[in-house]
Amino acid sequence: MRKRGQAHACRTAGVAGHGRRSWTRRDFVARTRRHLRITQRELAGILGISCKAVQSYEQGWRPVPTATLSLLLVLIEDRRCRDGAPHQPCWEVNRCAADQRPGCLVYRMGTGRLCWTQANGRCRVLSGSDADGVFRVAECPVASRLCETLD
Repeated sequence: MRKRGQAHACRTAGVAGHGRRSWTRRDFVARTRRHLRITQRELAGILGISCKAVQSYEQGWRPVPTATLSLLLVLIEDRRCRDGAPHQPCWEVNRCAADQRPGCLVYRMGTGRLCWTQANGRCRVLSGSDADGVFRVAECPVASRLCETLD
């Protein structure tokens, strides 16, 4: 349970929420790990980092790289798929016009499930990037939907 005034990981982390919530990046790491029902050591192994790094992210001692947040979203989507959640491609979620779709690499490849990993900031919905060069996930309705599963 969040304390009053405490941020919700998705919004400030650039991770999601359609403007309804904001968490810190560290809260997002911990919530994702608990959602996946894995230990810090297991998450470290999946991400290819040390257990100390995961601990540092969750305690707020070390900043969480945006690339790590993107990988956590991939893990959330993978879990959704394994749990049988329905799939809706990004071009439908974003309501991209049919005449715009052929110009989209993600549409042409038919990979609308993990579009934020491939669009590289070129999506018409995603117009900017974080300081470290990865797009702002909070602006992506596809990625934002994934965070709703963490509530």
